[in-house]
Amino acid sequence: MKHLKIFTYGLTIVALLGVVVFFSASPSQAQAVGNVDVQVIVPGVLQLRYYSELIINVSANHFADVVFGTTSDTDDAGSASVNSWSDNAAITPSALGSNTGTQVVENAWMVRAVGNPHAGNNLRVTVALNTGAGAATLTNNAGAGFGTLEISSVQTRLNGGAGFAGSVDFTSAGPGNPQYGDLELGLNFADASHAGTYENTSAHQFTITASHI
Repeated sequence: MKHLKIFTYGLTIVALLGVVVFFSASPSQAQAVGNVDVQVIVPGVLQLRYYSELIINVSANHFADVVFGTTSDTDDAGSASVNSWSDNAAITPSALGSNTGTQVVENAWMVRAVGNPHAGNNLRVTVALNTGAGAATLTNNAGAGFGTLEISSVQTRLNGGAGFAGSVDFTSAGPGNPQYGDLELGLNFADASHAGTYENTSAHQFTITASHI
């Protein structure tokens, strides 16, 4: 009998251990879930790309048309009558051209931007002639006495636009879609007396500004 009691007790322990092992193999699967909203604050930014120097090579025909009023290198004055072995034919010059011309430079600047969030145009490019003393006067780099050239005006437009003005407004299409612009320079050749390069290294001739509006 004593031996049987010990055996029964032993079975009970085994059964209890089995219960413990069973529960420890299957823990509770608890979860905690949170939802997150994201806000990204994007600033308004812009980048202006431009040429800090423009070198304009004026063709001979263009220049002749401006200063002489014709592209021909000859000017027929008609006929003259002289009445002695030494007489004055009294030739006179034909009418001169205007001495002024306009130089259009297409795709002279580019702006890419993230604009301000409002309806309509949100970017502006402005050009302005430097009004400082002598800033718009270019001098022949051969030296003093070889002529000067005046930049009389500067205007801009979007590339291929209808007309030039001191500024142009447009809408940002994002940094991946830049806007391109043209320049128009007014040049006065009245005092350009000699061939050569006319420049002014002591001052900038005009400024170009891009801004949010």
